[in-house]
Amino acid sequence: MSGERTVAAEIGCLSCLGLIVLLGAVLGVAWGLMIGLAHWIGGLFT
Repeated sequence: MSGERTVAAEIGCLSCLGLIVLLGAVLGVAWGLMIGLAHWIGGLFT
């Protein structure tokens, strides 16, 4: 019984970590795009 719970907890922890990593990657890409766009727009006006 306790073995099954541990496996379920590990799977839940892994999926949670995966979500955090995925969210971090998405935020990183969005941040990079925003900075790149800002530099590009700044280059257009200067």
